[in-house]
Amino acid sequence: MATPKKILVVEDDEIIASLIERILQKKDYTVAGKVPTGEDAIRRAAEIQPDLVLMDIGLKGAIDGIYAARYINGVFNIPVIFLTGHYDDETIERAKVAEPLGFITKPFNDKDIYSSVEIALYNAAMMRRLLKSRDTNLKSIVTMLDAVILTDMKGRIFFMNPYAEQLVNVPYRSAIMHSINRLFYLIDVRTNQPIADPIIEVVKESMVIGIENNLAMITNDQRKRYITLVARPLKDNTDEVIAALVVIHVMSSTERRLFSQ
Repeated sequence: MATPKKILVVEDDEIIASLIERILQKKDYTVAGKVPTGEDAIRRAAEIQPDLVLMDIGLKGAIDGIYAARYINGVFNIPVIFLTGHYDDETIERAKVAEPLGFITKPFNDKDIYSSVEIALYNAAMMRRLLKSRDTNLKSIVTMLDAVILTDMKGRIFFMNPYAEQLVNVPYRSAIMHSINRLFYLIDVRTNQPIADPIIEVVKESMVIGIENNLAMITNDQRKRYITLVARPLKDNTDEVIAALVVIHVMSSTERRLFSQ
């Protein structure tokens, strides 16, 4: 028996979200979550890796549905269908950047949901077969036991894992859409002088940066941590760089001795 497909519902109207959930459950889909904001959508998608996301375009909060969908699709390779009550040319043009697999116009009926979901899941399955050689395994990266931060091309944070939150002592919701240097800065421990934010070079030059020696971070509460840092670009299905990945590892005293030799 096939495993039921997991669907994440992103809708800030609880009545509509519950209606969609009931419709999907009639067809034995698993509603893996219902969240009301773009911020919640990105984090939940990273955590549960659903097969499909139904995303309301007009979300309130720091991140709208189009922004959230672009990164859920482009970075995590999870297909998105948009829900919208404003199916106009301007909305469609804005939404194209997220490459949705369909649009469902409100008000909708059961058939609208079923047909859109079935077509999207089929198309996504075909695309995954074509992309099997893709070497980026975001699921393992975002759940690793180091601090992970993802930023867009303007250097604005759109994802942090719990280890990053703990490290910088700033909750995810407060960090969203801010640059990394609002949370901490880097110093060369030999000179105690600040060093440039690596995200700028990663985004500008599409290059990988790794710093393993003589590096520390100073957080806003003035805590100092000796770290290693890797920053690299992330590409979407069309090979376009759309984000930057930053992985920060806090060094133990043993590691510090080894790296200083």
